[in-house]
Amino acid sequence: MRSRGVVVFKGVRRALVIVIFLCVAVMAFGWIGLESGAFSGQRRALVSRLLTTGIGQKVEVSGDIRLRLGFDTHFWVEDVTVQSAKMPDVNVLQIKELRFDADTWGLINSRFDWDDFILSGAQIRFLKKENGDTSWGEAAASTRSADQINQQADGILDILRNRHVEIKESTLTVELQDSGFDFEAVVDEFRVTQENNGRLTLVKGSGTLNGQDLSLDGSFPADETFNAEILVGGSTSKISGNPLQGTGGTEYEATLTTKIASLGDLQEAAGLKRTTEGQGSLNADLKGAPGQHSVRNLKMVTEDNDGRRLQISGEIEDFFRFGGTNLAFAMDFEPPVMIFQPKSKTFEVALEKISATLTGNPESFYVNDVSIETTAFHPKLKKIGPIQIGKLFRTDDGEISLTGIYLVAGQGEQPYFTLDGEVTDVMQLKGIDLKSHLRMPATRLFPFNQFKDENALGLIEGDILVSDSVGSLGINSLKLKSTDTYIWEVSTSASVGSLEYLENITTDTQIKLPNPAAFLSILGAQSKISEPIQVGWTAQNSSDGPLALDATLAFARTDVEAKLSFGTQDDKPSIEGNVLGHAVHITDVRRLVALGKAVASLVEDPYANRKAKPLVIVRDAKPLVIERDAKPLVIARASKPLALGEPEKPLDIMKLAQEAIVRISIEFSKVLGVSGLNKVNAVLQVKDEIANLDPITLSVVGGAATASVTSDLRKTPQLLRSKGKLGGIRLETLMTLANSKIEAEGIISGPFDISFDIRRMSNLLATASGSTTLRLDNGRIATSLLNLAGLGVIPWLFSKELRAGYTDITCAIAPVSLARGTISIREAIIDTPRVQVLVNGQVNVANDTLAIRAVPRPLNRAEARSPFPVSVTGTFSNPEIRIERGADSGATVQGTPDSRQAHKPCVPVSN
Repeated sequence: MRSRGVVVFKGVRRALVIVIFLCVAVMAFGWIGLESGAFSGQRRALVSRLLTTGIGQKVEVSGDIRLRLGFDTHFWVEDVTVQSAKMPDVNVLQIKELRFDADTWGLINSRFDWDDFILSGAQIRFLKKENGDTSWGEAAASTRSADQINQQADGILDILRNRHVEIKESTLTVELQDSGFDFEAVVDEFRVTQENNGRLTLVKGSGTLNGQDLSLDGSFPADETFNAEILVGGSTSKISGNPLQGTGGTEYEATLTTKIASLGDLQEAAGLKRTTEGQGSLNADLKGAPGQHSVRNLKMVTEDNDGRRLQISGEIEDFFRFGGTNLAFAMDFEPPVMIFQPKSKTFEVALEKISATLTGNPESFYVNDVSIETTAFHPKLKKIGPIQIGKLFRTDDGEISLTGIYLVAGQGEQPYFTLDGEVTDVMQLKGIDLKSHLRMPATRLFPFNQFKDENALGLIEGDILVSDSVGSLGINSLKLKSTDTYIWEVSTSASVGSLEYLENITTDTQIKLPNPAAFLSILGAQSKISEPIQVGWTAQNSSDGPLALDATLAFARTDVEAKLSFGTQDDKPSIEGNVLGHAVHITDVRRLVALGKAVASLVEDPYANRKAKPLVIVRDAKPLVIERDAKPLVIARASKPLALGEPEKPLDIMKLAQEAIVRISIEFSKVLGVSGLNKVNAVLQVKDEIANLDPITLSVVGGAATASVTSDLRKTPQLLRSKGKLGGIRLETLMTLANSKIEAEGIISGPFDISFDIRRMSNLLATASGSTTLRLDNGRIATSLLNLAGLGVIPWLFSKELRAGYTDITCAIAPVSLARGTISIREAIIDTPRVQVLVNGQVNVANDTLAIRAVPRPLNRAEARSPFPVSVTGTFSNPEIRIERGADSGATVQGTPDSRQAHKPCVPVSN
């Protein structure tokens, strides 16, 4: 029985060996068959199915396939194409040669477990369309197991994780159509190797990124600190971090430190146009998880070779999608960058600093907290915003473009200011196309402290189109007008071909105040001016010509027209033209000056330490919905508005006056309101910091005054020097102006040289200094009292002057000097045929006092005592006049020379 059992056992064993041999033989012959040319189609189908299952994307193999059996099956595959699951017309991968190993037992059990993935000559393309669809997406559920789908693979990084990978002579292309950025990485060699039984991953690669040298060297130990160094275009980035426990290495925290060696190289590596050169640094904290990688505590500082310093800080929640962005930007310009530079340097406006915050995502960005600092005047409209940016993307020319720029200011659903448009090249501020509609309370345009009635001035409504379509930033069209008010009328239309150089300008503005008193009442001031004021001007120039300005002013009895030309000479601003006063009434001028002072007193001091009433956005509970796209415009509640900063050095009007070259002829053909003044002709000239009214001719009291008025604008801009002469002034007219009833005849003339301090316009005489000598020739005065005072009573009773009732004046000469408000008369002479009157003394304008002594005496007896010396002392309002009979001629007024000395007689001009 035992021998029989042994036989059976040997038979079974022999049968098992035969079965196993047959199975191995079948498999061997099967693999051999698969490797034969007759089964090439089956091999391609098998490998295509294996790769599709393994990576979750549709894979097609069109080239040759070779196999080598073993515990791991080695595959050599040519011409592999990986098709996008979501974009059938897009190939994610095109591989010239692919090698990998797969676990044979896993393949038998329909499990694809692969490693040692080596490819060369690959074209890898990652595409993201504008709607957010990506070419690298999930495959259909039918091609993957439930376990594989539940793994939530994070793209190609998940596929390469924990495997040996080698890529040679391949190209990776990233096309982000939603943002316009394109990246092309040419891979010379890239390796991911696993060491220490898979506990240490080493990554190393080299190639180029958008033409800039690229290298990567990283060490990633399992559950330990990892380090990586990336070199792009000479800039070095170092990453050091740790995987988070319990995440299997899929989540991490790290720090990034970057030294930027060349800003130009970095721009090109990012696919941007090279616009600047310089250096910088970047530091940030990184945190990653499958599908999202965030940047925290970002701080970037760069400084280019032109002195521009950029600082960026903040965070980006989703770095690869640029979502959840919250960044603060600040750009300092040293030296300041000219943003407005007409032909004259005097008018230049330079940008000193700009800062802002950027929040949102590529579908909708908001620019808040904008602050701009320039050398320009401080404006009243200093706060607007925030600004929405619909899309930020890169153009085909490597420029950063902003579209869907939208700014709203106002209340509720009827904003009073809207602006929308785009900027094609943000880095160089080119390709600007902005449209604005204004429907703003007019009070927002005035820098006044308060308004009695906020609505009385109505609205300013119109449209503004700004673009640089002709090569320079300009105003294509501006049309504004006042509405909903009877207080004033204003309309303006303009176009400016170049805002930077103030060229190709056309403008027409008309302003009318039907009742200035009502206008001032709105501002909280009082006035009795009820006559309408109308002001208008038109301006026009070309790219190579001066600016021609025609302006008119009509008020009451005053009608003035100006035709001026603004240009440049020797790189200095020049003004030429004429001012014609068809009628100028001095009373109107005074009233207009008073009106200007009243308005100026209400102007808010922009530098005062008080809370101004800025142009702000009223926050509503609901967002403002503008029917533009599907998404509403949501104004951030915590945002701060645009602020135009205070200039450290505002434009100096005096500096402008010093540098300007001016020649303006002034003609007032009809002057009203001043007795004896009929017309004025003058030429205003400014050159080499000297201002002249030369000549200036006044038609006054029947004669004329011709003078030259000069001011040194650099050394003594407050002083005016007037030098000239009077001629043909009739004495009878002066007596009438002085309200004297004494009849008189004669012609007054004489030179003068007097300076005034214009800082005391209300009392110029108190600041006057200089001298003049007034002369009267061949005159007559209807009184004989001069002979009485000079001859005595008895000779006077028998004089012909008493019988005639008048006294002839042979001539009179009055030397007058002025100094610090004091008018001094020294040795003035009045000669009649028989009497000479000597006058000396002082008039103190500042103290309102006078001390004058007149000494009449016989003309033929110079040593005689005056019978009736006269002294005038006291104040202007209450002068004391005394006749000091028999007194010595020099005894009364201190400092008056002795009148008994010999005096030369006054010699008439006719002699």
